[in-house]
Amino acid sequence: MSDTLTHCPNCGAKLTEHPLEVTWCDACDWNIDPNEKPPAPGSLNALATHLNEKHARALRDDVLAHPEARPGRDTRAALAILFAVLIHLPVLACGGMGLFTVVRFWPYIIPVLLGVTAVATALRLLINIDPVPKGTLPRAEHPALFGLVDRIAAEMGVRKIDLIALNPFAQTSIGPVGFPPRPLLTLSYPLLFTTPPQQVVALIAGGLAHLKNGDLLRIGVTGNAWTLLFRFSYAILPASPPGGRRMPWLTLLATIPLRIAASLSKGLANAYYSLTRLDSQRAAYLADRLTARVAGAQHWSDFLADDAPSVAVLNAAQRLAVSANPLDKKRGYIDEVRACLQAMSPRERERLRRVTLKAGAFANSSLPPTQFRVDVLNALPRTAPPVVWTDRDHERLQQELKPLEAAVASRAIDLYREYIGA
Repeated sequence: MSDTLTHCPNCGAKLTEHPLEVTWCDACDWNIDPNEKPPAPGSLNALATHLNEKHARALRDDVLAHPEARPGRDTRAALAILFAVLIHLPVLACGGMGLFTVVRFWPYIIPVLLGVTAVATALRLLINIDPVPKGTLPRAEHPALFGLVDRIAAEMGVRKIDLIALNPFAQTSIGPVGFPPRPLLTLSYPLLFTTPPQQVVALIAGGLAHLKNGDLLRIGVTGNAWTLLFRFSYAILPASPPGGRRMPWLTLLATIPLRIAASLSKGLANAYYSLTRLDSQRAAYLADRLTARVAGAQHWSDFLADDAPSVAVLNAAQRLAVSANPLDKKRGYIDEVRACLQAMSPRERERLRRVTLKAGAFANSSLPPTQFRVDVLNALPRTAPPVVWTDRDHERLQQELKPLEAAVASRAIDLYREYIGA
């Protein structure tokens, strides 16, 4: 299919239009992200976007000047912790009163049941941790993967990870699960096959780095406070009548105090998020620095800036999900991802790279703008990474994970069909 030359309506530069790819201008970035919807000029969203970008830029400059600065060391962070404590106090009081009731009125059944219910409710609200998911990888059956993770953990000085799970898409994360809480490292299965070997080290190190600086504990305290506020706002918000009917005016008047309280709770949650946002961004910069030291700054920077593999993963999942017999085809999930990646033109990959670098620059995100993260990484000295992952190592890892492909593909198809409502 032939390309059609057109001119950019913004700057007049020549550009190439292809029916299968986004038409954009590499001179002025016109239409680089067709899905982007900037806030209307003069609106509150526009003002918030401007302030967020201004604060994120100031933080980037401060990190460049003071790269070793840790999160939680300023007035804003202290206020966030104090606010979290105040939010948790009613829950602690509920648990304390429940425990007192159990001790004081034992063995009377009704008071004891009420007390146990209060204690259980308080614990559930305070310990907002998911159970250990099914399908975590056994260490004995995956020595290559666990060996690499152990090497990175030892180099970083963090505890070994015994829980590793695979995500069928491009998400990688780390967080506490179970009781007592243990860290679960979730890795993107397709990215382990489509990412260069040393970038795989960076991918894993980027998750483990958050164990070094106490990010999980800090996020657990502040994040749970934010969750409590939103839960409270939705719990007291009156439900709308079924069938789209109007609420009787007497009922509407009676629920006004509840609606005001719900709005105040949501407002407090948003204000609290703004209070903790920059501290979370500083923690991300610190984790980036540690990741760069272990895996190499250039490898981590290249991984952050390249969103093409993530897009290829979604395209592959879409192809399989709409196929009549997706798992009967000779080409498997990973081959489909690689085919989608190879089908992208260099121009499309450059567009995705620019969109990725631009992402978050004007958003209220707990992560710094990708361009700012790359700026900080580019300022670091280039040293040889202590953890090196060769092509042979990577091939051994892929052979070890290959038997899981069918199960991962089936999960990807189910999740994608659920997402589109199929």
